[in-house]
Amino acid sequence: MTDIYNLINSIADSKLLVFIFSTFFGFALNFFLSLAGFKWLKSLNQRLIYIIFPPAMTVISWTIAGNLGLSLGMIGALSIVRFRTPVKSPIELVFYFVLIVLGISITVAPIYTVLIFFLTCSVPFIFKYLYKLDDGSYEFSDNENDLVKLSVANFLIYNPDENFIANIKSVKFKLLDLKQDSENQINISYEIKDINDFNEIRMILSKCGKIQNSQFIA
Repeated sequence: MTDIYNLINSIADSKLLVFIFSTFFGFALNFFLSLAGFKWLKSLNQRLIYIIFPPAMTVISWTIAGNLGLSLGMIGALSIVRFRTPVKSPIELVFYFVLIVLGISITVAPIYTVLIFFLTCSVPFIFKYLYKLDDGSYEFSDNENDLVKLSVANFLIYNPDENFIANIKSVKFKLLDLKQDSENQINISYEIKDINDFNEIRMILSKCGKIQNSQFIA
């Protein structure tokens, strides 16, 4: 066991190996988490993040190592960097933090990198086993939709034109109800997230008839 420990830690002596393994761990983490059920990690953007993030942190670690002035300057420079889109969920933030840990820890103690890598990859599969989840019947959510309370948008369209059906199909939100109250009046309901969705649907439907009444139910 001691020989394996020393062998893994000896990787830190070769910067080329460290850089290669840092990139590999990022890619492998994305692969195994996607396999475990985090299907939103399969997107091209997420795969690029997981491949580039760890080696980028590795290079930063080498750059500031042993130089206090450079370390402080790097901290100041990095403080102006911001993610332009909000983090979707706490679990996504945890995964980003793990990527940072992988990139930094591999430069000084690769054994810890291996441990956190296997821990992060194995926990979802452990939960799958404990909750007896079958393959294909579960998916770990990114909580983007779970944390949103869905609302209902009701519209009463008066004297719709011939393009009404085409405009309905162009609305990307879930259609809850569509009924014709009279010859010239149609009542339509959608499932939405917020008032912005309500205004977007209202703008689309206003092109195909007069909106006699509209209602936003939160």
